[in-house]
Amino acid sequence: MKKYSRMILCILLILFFAIILAFAFKVNLSITDNVIVTQIPKITVTNFFVPVGNFKDIKTNYSLEEFLNEKIFAINGSQAHIQQILPGKEVEFIEATEIDNKINDGYKGLLTPEEVNFKYKTLSIDGLNFWDKSLLTDNYPLKTVQFIEKPADYKEPIIKNKTSFFFTGEIIPARAVDRLALNKNNNYTYMYDFFKDELESADISMGLLENPINGNPSPCTGCMAFVGDEQNADGLKSVGFDVLSLAGNHAGDGGQSGFANTIKNLDEVGILHVGVGKNDYDKIQPAIKEVDGKRIGFVSADTVAGYYWNKGTSYWGTNWFSKNMNANVDYDRVKQLTKIKTDNTIDYLVAYMSWGVEYTNKAMDFQVDLAHALIDNGVDLVIGSHPHWVQNIEIYNGKPIIYSLGNFLFDQNHTDPTRQGMNAMLYYYGGELKSIELQPHLSCGPFITSKNITNDYLNGNITMADLQSRNEKNGCVYFQPLELKESHPTFKTIIDRVMQYTNL
Repeated sequence: MKKYSRMILCILLILFFAIILAFAFKVNLSITDNVIVTQIPKITVTNFFVPVGNFKDIKTNYSLEEFLNEKIFAINGSQAHIQQILPGKEVEFIEATEIDNKINDGYKGLLTPEEVNFKYKTLSIDGLNFWDKSLLTDNYPLKTVQFIEKPADYKEPIIKNKTSFFFTGEIIPARAVDRLALNKNNNYTYMYDFFKDELESADISMGLLENPINGNPSPCTGCMAFVGDEQNADGLKSVGFDVLSLAGNHAGDGGQSGFANTIKNLDEVGILHVGVGKNDYDKIQPAIKEVDGKRIGFVSADTVAGYYWNKGTSYWGTNWFSKNMNANVDYDRVKQLTKIKTDNTIDYLVAYMSWGVEYTNKAMDFQVDLAHALIDNGVDLVIGSHPHWVQNIEIYNGKPIIYSLGNFLFDQNHTDPTRQGMNAMLYYYGGELKSIELQPHLSCGPFITSKNITNDYLNGNITMADLQSRNEKNGCVYFQPLELKESHPTFKTIIDRVMQYTNL
């Protein structure tokens, strides 16, 4: 009997708890039937910071450890992000108006991309440059990632395009460069090997082709009339040049046929060109290349060899912006650029100038006056060459002027300054110039060493890394521009020469 009583009691308890659970479930259902449960959406926000320093500093590449040893500032309001990026690092937080003072005091900054100005030097961290459009952002160390509730007024961020322009100085594939190197080796590309990545990766690559390229010229190793082999057109195209200024002071060294054939050869390979024409109107007309929906225009002129201007004729000649050779700005001619920019719906106008006095590292007053006039009439960037030396840099009305990049490819290895040049890579973010990177290079030739190791290099017996670490007096690749590492003493020599008369 007791056995059955316990069984009945268990059954009653089970039924009791079942009724309680069922009631609770019903009540819960009735509540959820009348309440809307809202799940707040989440979004991922990535905040990037760009390291910057003084534009005149030599050092650009830092390891993260090296960077942490520097005095660092950031802008007020970014404290939480900076502390997450650099935990435990003492960082000074300032107002944006104090940036220049801090940089001049030797501090390094961590700025948002919008806060960066091209008058600061962007630093690379562990080999990563924020402006490089091939940058894999997952590996970039100076960022924070937040997973936050999506604000009611949230708008999708505008993705800003990264673009870059690459500029070289004088390209003179004539005389010894042509006869003793390019033509002799039947190779018209190896001269550009150290900068081939920049030439190919930049959205626009431009240089000054100083001399005509026409036929297969006779040997000339000491002459002053420069003509290069027409095969240079294919070489320049294959390494990545998009636009060439033809307005150099040796543009007419091949006569009228030299002008015509140079243009024909460049047209056939698809390289744009400016600064040369058969009448006054054509000489000033721009080349235009579209980048990310923006129309980039290019004009050029020579102020050195007035005898090649051929004003008012139907002869081939170069464009001019001066009334006399290297003197007296032709303001009427310059003012035409305002209308040219409007008529061609140009968003950004570049002027590449051949000007100035040879073998000086300071722009003459005439160059300064002309550069300012160009900018006053719509030019956004002025690049210069001809002096065979690098020259100073200026910012005028917020626009950069690089007065001379020096020689890029030439056989002037008899003095150090003529064989020490630089290229410039300009980085843009959302169409705004953010960084100017100067890239010093050094050429070598028979005045430096009697041992020309070009054959060993072309045959693969010597690498580019070997050349960079080699003592050039023990042999070099004649006339090839050698990219210099920051640790090379000549790197500092070139930058110091630029900065001697630079005031940003």
